[in-house]
Amino acid sequence: MMAPSFYPRSSVDEPTNRTGLNIRVYCALLVLTTLGLAARVASKRLKRNHVMIDDYLILWAYVLAVAETGMLIYAIQHAGWGRHLASLHTSEVIAFGKVLLAGSLLQPCILASAKVSILILLRRIFITRGFQRVANTLIAVVVLWYLAITLAVVFICTPVKSHWDPEIPAHCGNQYLLDVIDPIPWIVTDFAVLLAPMPMIWKLQMATGQRVALGALFLIGGLYEQTDTI
Repeated sequence: MMAPSFYPRSSVDEPTNRTGLNIRVYCALLVLTTLGLAARVASKRLKRNHVMIDDYLILWAYVLAVAETGMLIYAIQHAGWGRHLASLHTSEVIAFGKVLLAGSLLQPCILASAKVSILILLRRIFITRGFQRVANTLIAVVVLWYLAITLAVVFICTPVKSHWDPEIPAHCGNQYLLDVIDPIPWIVTDFAVLLAPMPMIWKLQMATGQRVALGALFLIGGLYEQTDTI
């Protein structure tokens, strides 16, 4: 069984080159991410708050996101990303396989760091025992899934070198099943992180309209925080 079952595929009806569009999209997302982090840092400075572990985690997620963006741009320029597989040289196929594996390892780390950062921040805001248990459980789920998916990505094909070298005979698991299962816990924990503070907000002593507005702000802020680091 040959390894590169997940190398780029395209049909003859697709455009032969999407490199320019891909680079613009990645750069635009990086700019939005940078603006979001800058706003967070500015807020910290204005309030003279101490830098906490959640700040370090979100900064780590940002550094990884920058590295991933740079790697994707490299893949576009040197590894045939966005081009027909038939048009790639062997060296480009190998480079693509290496970038694909590295990106598949970076992305879960970015997601996990961002989610844990948000949960630690929420745990500091809502100090009730019930919410602390919920937040700690979600943190454990996120960390365990990150470890599990990292191991699965690395060892879905053995030997590991077969991820990027199409000439090496490989024994591979079900890559399609892994691709389907992988995002499910991330999506579920996304909703859990966004909805977890809602019962606490609803118990606040304020008018219903104010509670609804505050809940909406938390939802919007949470959505932005997570999509910003993705």
